[in-house]
Amino acid sequence: MRDLVYPSTHTKLCPTKPCPAPKKSVAFLQSTFPMNQDSNSPSTTKSSRIAFGKISETPQVDKQLWRDSSVWKRHLVVLVNGLFGSRADWRVISGLLAAHLDPEEALIHVSRVNEFMSTYHGIDTCGERLAQEIRDIVDTKHPTIRRISVIGHSMGGLIARFALGVLFDHRTGLVAGCQPSHFMALVTPHLGCQSTPGPAQVPLISWSSRLPGLQRVTSSIAIPVSSGLFGRSGQQFFLRDRDGASPPLLYRLAHDCPEEGRYYWSALAAFESRTVYANRSGDPLVGWANASLRYPDELADELHSEEYQQKNHQKRHKQYWWSRRGGRGVVYEDPLEYAFGQNSGTSDEKREGSPATLQSMPCTDKAHEEYINASLRSLRGLPWRRVDVCFAAGFLPMLAHQHILAQIPWINFVGKATATHVARQIAAMESAVVDRRSGADASQQTQTQTQTQLATVNGER
Repeated sequence: MRDLVYPSTHTKLCPTKPCPAPKKSVAFLQSTFPMNQDSNSPSTTKSSRIAFGKISETPQVDKQLWRDSSVWKRHLVVLVNGLFGSRADWRVISGLLAAHLDPEEALIHVSRVNEFMSTYHGIDTCGERLAQEIRDIVDTKHPTIRRISVIGHSMGGLIARFALGVLFDHRTGLVAGCQPSHFMALVTPHLGCQSTPGPAQVPLISWSSRLPGLQRVTSSIAIPVSSGLFGRSGQQFFLRDRDGASPPLLYRLAHDCPEEGRYYWSALAAFESRTVYANRSGDPLVGWANASLRYPDELADELHSEEYQQKNHQKRHKQYWWSRRGGRGVVYEDPLEYAFGQNSGTSDEKREGSPATLQSMPCTDKAHEEYINASLRSLRGLPWRRVDVCFAAGFLPMLAHQHILAQIPWINFVGKATATHVARQIAAMESAVVDRRSGADASQQTQTQTQTQLATVNGER
């Protein structure tokens, strides 16, 4: 059955209840796409779609006619769950996106090919599944799609990055034949995991240092436990998945791999905007530096910067009296234009440069640290908008990893404001894209008129 998009009323489409009335009349659709009355005609397909509250046969029309019609969806927004997640994780954000985006333009699709224990099969295996799912949507189910945006939670951000590398055409700059629009990662471990101090250290391991001798135990068992519980995905998290002389997968995801025909870094660079959300505290799985693509020593500088302090004070001032010691949502965010690469970033890396050359190193702890640092340098070569979130004053702050997308509404209800923030940011960036394109079109039109006038003057001479 075709994918259903929840309307702005957040009511689930059901065969026993009529769908909301469409804005386009049936007469308009029949005049645009005339139905062939002969059921045996090859121009009529047997596939059905839900439209206007009833099942009706869809005529097989010319693909270009579909692309030129404003009736059909043009912007695909893909939501990708994380480790042991499911499509139900996005019930809140998908509804909010449906309420904030143009229902005639956006198709909100919650990925369903990687759920629960199938996420243990490896980031690459899950990424291949996601890539095929996107191909099916763009090529078969909704051939009118022209633009694509991706939102990934936790491991879902890594799965999405792999799938984008598979679908990206470095000659055209398109992903599955669509223009890349917005990439957003929510608490994604972009650098993987490490048991030793560093930008990718698992917070749960670093917290164990408060008890003497416990950190040594947790550090020594972290890798075998991760591999035993989460299979191939657990090995890839800790960069222990090397096949022969090939570097770890997460290191390759931060670079282009022409010999494999995969351009992971260039696929990210092709997006019009890039945004990362990070938990400042309370997340036992993904650290602040890892999710926000910062160096650990930058975190202290950020906390003591005047801009950060002012923004954090304004956020806390709006909370209830018991939240003065922490936050319950977004505590800091870069300006919106940072997502588009305008005056963005705090690092010294060259912006919009070429990814570094892949290097294979020995399988040692020092080599793994070098892999992580090299991945961080490469990813910071792209402009990112950073949004910091904190649930220290909320209900069950140790569930910050799930709070950020309000995964289970009756447990993670403190994350509803952050989920709303995500939807509003996508809507705001959509408006910014329209403004940027309108400005570019006006500038191009002015330039064309100027060239025409110059040509006319030269011809008169």
